[in-house]
Amino acid sequence: DDVKLVSSRWLEEVVEKKVWKEPVTFSKTESPAGSPSHKRDLMALDEAPEDKTGNAKKIRSQSDNPSTKGTKELHEDADAKGEASSSFDLDPSAPLPAVPKYKPNSSRPPPPLSGDFRSALQRIVSNPDKHADIIFIRTQAAIVIYDAFPKAIHHLLVLPTADILSVSKLTRAHLPVLRELHRVGLHVVAALRSEGAEGFRMGYHSVPSLNHLHLHVISADFRSPCLKNKKHWNSFQPPFFVDSMAVQEEVERTGTFRVEAAEAEEKLKAPL
Repeated sequence: DDVKLVSSRWLEEVVEKKVWKEPVTFSKTESPAGSPSHKRDLMALDEAPEDKTGNAKKIRSQSDNPSTKGTKELHEDADAKGEASSSFDLDPSAPLPAVPKYKPNSSRPPPPLSGDFRSALQRIVSNPDKHADIIFIRTQAAIVIYDAFPKAIHHLLVLPTADILSVSKLTRAHLPVLRELHRVGLHVVAALRSEGAEGFRMGYHSVPSLNHLHLHVISADFRSPCLKNKKHWNSFQPPFFVDSMAVQEEVERTGTFRVEAAEAEEKLKAPL
Protein backbone atom coordinates (compact mmCIF):
# COMPACT_ATOMS: atom_id res chain seq x y z
CA ASP A 1 0.00 0.00 0.00
CA ASP A 2 2.85 2.36 0.79
CA VAL A 3 4.28 1.90 -2.68
CA LYS A 4 0.97 2.79 -4.29
CA LEU A 5 0.45 5.83 -2.11
CA VAL A 6 3.93 7.24 -2.74
CA SER A 7 3.72 6.61 -6.47
CA SER A 8 0.28 8.18 -6.65
CA ARG A 9 1.44 11.31 -4.86
CA TRP A 10 4.46 11.61 -7.13
CA LEU A 11 2.29 11.22 -10.24
CA GLU A 12 -0.18 13.81 -8.97
CA GLU A 13 2.66 16.29 -8.46
CA VAL A 14 4.06 15.54 -11.90
CA VAL A 15 0.69 16.14 -13.55
CA GLU A 16 0.10 19.29 -11.52
CA LYS A 17 3.49 20.71 -12.51
CA LYS A 18 2.87 19.59 -16.11
CA VAL A 19 6.31 17.98 -16.23
CA TRP A 20 5.18 15.52 -18.88
CA LYS A 21 3.94 17.87 -21.58
CA GLU A 22 3.19 15.35 -24.33
CA PRO A 23 3.13 11.60 -24.85
CA VAL A 24 6.52 10.16 -25.73
CA THR A 25 7.00 9.53 -29.45
CA PHE A 26 7.70 5.84 -30.00
CA SER A 27 9.49 4.27 -32.95
CA LYS A 28 7.92 1.47 -34.95
CA THR A 29 9.61 -1.12 -32.77
CA GLU A 30 8.04 0.26 -29.61
CA SER A 31 4.64 0.07 -27.98
CA PRO A 32 2.74 3.37 -27.75
CA ALA A 33 2.02 4.66 -24.27
CA GLY A 34 -1.27 3.35 -22.94
CA SER A 35 -1.41 0.31 -25.21
CA PRO A 36 -1.82 -3.14 -23.63
CA SER A 37 1.72 -4.18 -24.60
CA HIS A 38 3.22 -1.01 -23.15
CA LYS A 39 1.36 -1.61 -19.92
CA ARG A 40 2.84 -5.11 -19.83
CA ASP A 41 6.30 -3.55 -20.18
CA LEU A 42 5.64 -1.44 -17.12
CA MET A 43 4.23 -4.43 -15.25
CA ALA A 44 7.34 -6.44 -16.12
CA LEU A 45 9.48 -3.81 -14.45
CA ASP A 46 7.30 -4.09 -11.37
CA GLU A 47 8.09 -7.80 -11.15
CA ALA A 48 11.23 -6.82 -9.27
CA PRO A 49 11.90 -8.28 -5.81
CA GLU A 50 9.56 -7.49 -2.95
CA ASP A 51 9.23 -4.15 -1.17
CA LYS A 52 10.63 -1.68 -3.70
CA THR A 53 10.53 1.31 -1.40
CA GLY A 54 11.82 -0.91 1.37
CA ASN A 55 15.07 -1.14 -0.55
CA ALA A 56 15.74 2.47 0.19
CA LYS A 57 14.39 2.36 3.71
CA LYS A 58 16.54 -0.57 4.85
CA ILE A 59 19.87 0.94 3.84
CA ARG A 60 19.12 4.61 4.45
CA SER A 61 20.95 6.20 7.35
CA GLN A 62 18.92 6.18 10.55
CA SER A 63 19.85 9.79 11.21
CA ASP A 64 17.49 12.47 9.95
CA ASN A 65 14.72 9.89 9.65
CA PRO A 66 12.12 11.34 7.23
CA SER A 67 9.33 9.37 8.89
CA THR A 68 9.50 11.79 11.81
CA LYS A 69 8.98 14.84 9.59
CA GLY A 70 6.16 16.13 7.46
CA THR A 71 6.48 16.78 3.73
CA LYS A 72 6.59 20.54 4.28
CA GLU A 73 9.45 20.22 6.79
CA LEU A 74 11.41 17.98 4.45
CA HIS A 75 11.10 20.45 1.61
CA GLU A 76 12.14 23.28 3.91
CA ASP A 77 15.24 21.31 4.93
CA ALA A 78 16.18 20.80 1.29
CA ASP A 79 15.51 24.44 0.42
CA ALA A 80 17.81 25.53 3.23
CA LYS A 81 20.60 23.49 1.66
CA GLY A 82 19.95 24.92 -1.77
CA GLU A 83 18.77 21.57 -3.08
CA ALA A 84 15.35 22.61 -4.32
CA SER A 85 16.50 24.77 -7.20
CA SER A 86 17.30 22.79 -10.34
CA SER A 87 19.83 23.73 -12.99
CA PHE A 88 18.89 20.73 -15.16
CA ASP A 89 16.60 22.01 -17.90
CA LEU A 90 15.45 18.82 -19.64
CA ASP A 91 12.53 18.38 -22.01
CA PRO A 92 10.68 15.19 -21.00
CA SER A 93 8.76 15.24 -24.29
CA ALA A 94 11.87 15.33 -26.50
CA PRO A 95 11.86 12.51 -29.08
CA LEU A 96 14.21 9.62 -28.40
CA PRO A 97 16.39 7.89 -31.01
CA ALA A 98 15.52 4.55 -32.58
CA VAL A 99 16.92 1.59 -30.68
CA PRO A 100 19.31 -0.69 -32.62
CA LYS A 101 19.38 -4.46 -32.42
CA TYR A 102 21.06 -5.63 -29.22
CA LYS A 103 24.46 -7.26 -29.71
CA PRO A 104 25.20 -10.20 -27.40
CA ASN A 105 28.34 -9.93 -25.32
CA SER A 106 30.06 -12.66 -27.34
CA SER A 107 29.85 -10.55 -30.52
CA ARG A 108 31.39 -7.43 -28.97
CA PRO A 109 35.09 -6.68 -28.52
CA PRO A 110 36.46 -7.19 -25.01
CA PRO A 111 36.32 -4.07 -22.83
CA PRO A 112 39.53 -2.05 -22.47
CA LEU A 113 41.12 -2.68 -19.07
CA SER A 114 43.56 0.21 -19.06
CA GLY A 115 43.20 3.07 -16.58
CA ASP A 116 41.52 3.22 -13.20
CA PHE A 117 38.54 0.85 -13.06
CA ARG A 118 36.37 3.09 -10.86
CA SER A 119 36.61 6.01 -13.29
CA ALA A 120 35.79 3.96 -16.41
CA LEU A 121 32.30 5.45 -16.83
CA GLN A 122 33.60 8.98 -16.30
CA ARG A 123 36.04 8.46 -19.16
CA ILE A 124 33.21 7.29 -21.43
CA VAL A 125 31.01 10.28 -20.64
CA SER A 126 33.86 12.76 -21.06
CA ASN A 127 34.79 11.36 -24.49
CA PRO A 128 31.92 9.25 -25.91
CA ASP A 129 33.20 9.33 -29.49
CA LYS A 130 36.24 7.37 -28.36
CA HIS A 131 33.96 4.62 -27.04
CA ALA A 132 31.49 4.37 -29.92
CA ASP A 133 31.79 0.56 -30.07
CA ILE A 134 30.14 0.13 -26.66
CA ILE A 135 27.46 2.82 -27.00
CA PHE A 136 23.94 1.53 -27.59
CA ILE A 137 22.16 4.88 -28.09
CA ARG A 138 22.80 8.52 -27.18
CA THR A 139 20.48 11.37 -26.31
CA GLN A 140 21.16 14.94 -25.28
CA ALA A 141 20.96 14.01 -21.61
CA ALA A 142 22.02 10.36 -21.52
CA ILE A 143 24.36 7.76 -22.97
CA VAL A 144 23.27 4.12 -22.98
CA ILE A 145 26.15 1.64 -23.07
CA TYR A 146 26.56 -2.11 -22.99
CA ASP A 147 27.63 -3.40 -19.60
CA ALA A 148 31.19 -4.67 -20.03
CA PHE A 149 30.47 -7.70 -17.82
CA PRO A 150 26.72 -8.35 -18.29
CA LYS A 151 24.95 -10.34 -15.61
CA ALA A 152 22.05 -11.30 -17.90
CA ILE A 153 21.30 -11.79 -21.60
CA HIS A 154 20.42 -8.09 -21.83
CA HIS A 155 22.31 -5.69 -19.60
CA LEU A 156 22.75 -1.98 -20.33
CA LEU A 157 23.76 1.08 -18.32
CA VAL A 158 22.06 4.48 -18.74
CA LEU A 159 24.53 7.26 -17.88
CA PRO A 160 23.61 10.92 -17.47
CA THR A 161 25.78 13.37 -19.38
CA ALA A 162 25.58 15.54 -16.25
CA ASP A 163 28.40 15.07 -13.75
CA ILE A 164 26.77 13.13 -10.88
CA LEU A 165 29.05 10.85 -8.88
CA SER A 166 26.55 8.34 -7.44
CA VAL A 167 23.15 7.85 -5.79
CA SER A 168 24.57 9.03 -2.47
CA LYS A 169 25.13 12.50 -3.98
CA LEU A 170 21.58 12.99 -5.27
CA THR A 171 19.43 15.97 -4.33
CA ARG A 172 16.06 17.23 -5.53
CA ALA A 173 17.91 19.26 -8.14
CA HIS A 174 18.70 15.93 -9.83
CA LEU A 175 15.08 14.76 -10.12
CA PRO A 176 14.77 15.86 -13.78
CA VAL A 177 17.87 13.77 -14.54
CA LEU A 178 16.53 10.70 -12.70
CA ARG A 179 13.22 10.95 -14.54
CA GLU A 180 14.99 11.29 -17.88
CA LEU A 181 17.19 8.25 -17.21
CA HIS A 182 14.03 6.31 -16.33
CA ARG A 183 12.30 7.49 -19.51
CA VAL A 184 15.27 6.45 -21.65
CA GLY A 185 15.35 3.10 -19.86
CA LEU A 186 11.67 2.46 -20.63
CA HIS A 187 12.31 3.43 -24.25
CA VAL A 188 15.05 0.79 -24.47
CA VAL A 189 12.99 -1.86 -22.67
CA ALA A 190 10.06 -1.40 -25.07
CA ALA A 191 12.35 -2.01 -28.04
CA LEU A 192 14.08 -5.03 -26.49
CA ARG A 193 10.74 -6.59 -25.66
CA SER A 194 9.79 -6.27 -29.31
CA GLU A 195 12.79 -8.54 -30.01
CA GLY A 196 11.38 -11.18 -27.67
CA ALA A 197 13.12 -10.26 -24.40
CA GLU A 198 10.92 -10.69 -21.33
CA GLY A 199 10.96 -9.18 -17.86
CA PHE A 200 13.30 -6.31 -17.01
CA ARG A 201 14.52 -4.56 -13.89
CA MET A 202 15.66 -0.95 -13.78
CA GLY A 203 17.55 0.28 -10.77
CA TYR A 204 20.70 1.43 -9.04
CA HIS A 205 23.30 -0.24 -6.86
CA SER A 206 23.18 1.38 -3.43
CA VAL A 207 26.98 1.19 -3.23
CA PRO A 208 28.20 1.19 -6.85
CA SER A 209 31.64 -0.09 -7.80
CA LEU A 210 32.01 2.59 -10.48
CA ASN A 211 32.02 6.36 -10.17
CA HIS A 212 29.36 8.29 -12.13
CA LEU A 213 25.67 7.67 -11.65
CA HIS A 214 24.32 4.83 -13.80
CA LEU A 215 20.95 3.15 -14.12
CA HIS A 216 21.01 -0.60 -14.75
CA VAL A 217 18.57 -1.94 -17.33
CA ILE A 218 18.82 -5.70 -16.99
CA SER A 219 16.70 -8.65 -18.08
CA ALA A 220 15.44 -10.84 -15.25
CA ASP A 221 16.82 -14.10 -16.70
CA PHE A 222 20.27 -13.57 -15.11
CA ARG A 223 21.81 -15.93 -17.63
CA SER A 224 25.42 -14.97 -18.26
CA PRO A 225 28.91 -16.46 -17.91
CA CYS A 226 29.80 -13.24 -16.08
CA LEU A 227 27.42 -14.15 -13.23
CA LYS A 228 29.98 -16.18 -11.32
CA ASN A 229 29.31 -15.92 -7.59
CA LYS A 230 26.76 -14.98 -4.92
CA LYS A 231 28.08 -11.40 -4.76
CA HIS A 232 27.11 -10.93 -8.42
CA TRP A 233 23.65 -12.34 -7.73
CA ASN A 234 23.08 -10.41 -4.51
CA SER A 235 24.09 -7.13 -6.13
CA PHE A 236 20.88 -7.28 -8.18
CA GLN A 237 18.61 -8.18 -5.27
CA PRO A 238 17.06 -5.87 -2.68
CA PRO A 239 18.09 -4.05 -0.67
CA PHE A 240 21.44 -3.63 -2.44
CA PHE A 241 19.69 -3.12 -5.79
CA VAL A 242 17.21 -0.26 -5.52
CA ASP A 243 14.34 0.16 -7.98
CA SER A 244 14.55 3.26 -10.18
CA MET A 245 11.17 4.62 -9.03
CA ALA A 246 12.07 3.98 -5.38
CA VAL A 247 15.15 6.17 -5.74
CA GLN A 248 13.10 8.95 -7.34
CA GLU A 249 10.50 8.76 -4.62
CA GLU A 250 13.12 8.78 -1.87
CA VAL A 251 14.82 11.87 -3.29
CA GLU A 252 11.45 13.57 -3.83
CA ARG A 253 10.39 12.94 -0.22
CA THR A 254 13.64 13.56 1.64
CA GLY A 255 15.80 15.62 -0.70
CA THR A 256 18.52 13.01 -0.78
CA PHE A 257 19.26 9.28 -0.94
CA ARG A 258 21.16 8.07 2.10
CA VAL A 259 22.93 4.72 2.36
CA GLU A 260 24.85 2.92 5.05
CA ALA A 261 27.78 1.55 3.06
CA ALA A 262 28.82 -1.06 5.63
CA GLU A 263 25.28 -2.43 5.93
CA ALA A 264 24.84 -2.50 2.16
CA GLU A 265 28.12 -4.32 1.66
CA GLU A 266 26.99 -6.96 4.17
CA LYS A 267 24.03 -7.71 1.93
CA LEU A 268 26.43 -8.86 -0.77
CA LYS A 269 27.72 -11.58 1.57
CA ALA A 270 24.26 -12.84 2.48
CA PRO A 271 23.39 -16.48 1.67
CA LEU A 272 21.67 -17.14 -1.61
